Amino acid sequence: MISSSRQNARILAALSPGFIERFWDRVEKTPDCWLWTAYRKPLGYGYLKLPRNRGPGHSVLAHRVSWLVTHGPIPEKTPHLCHRC
Repeated sequence: MISSSRQNARILAALSPGFIERFWDRVEKTPDCWLWTAYRKPLGYGYLKLPRNRGPGHSVLAHRVSWLVTHGPIPEKTPHLCHRC
């Protein structure tokens, strides 16, 4: 498993203004939840690819990108991010 700090660095490196704008275009904000409207894995997790021009094109979970964009790096000792409505 990749550490949170490595995942943070990988995602943060991809966060250009254009990427962030495209990310939010795929989020439907409701009063209770933010819903990912693009590709979801079979268990319902939102999933997207990071741009290749910012390094290898890695796939990441949408709720991790959402946290990083709104709160900054995910703390190393965070066991998981809640992402259910």
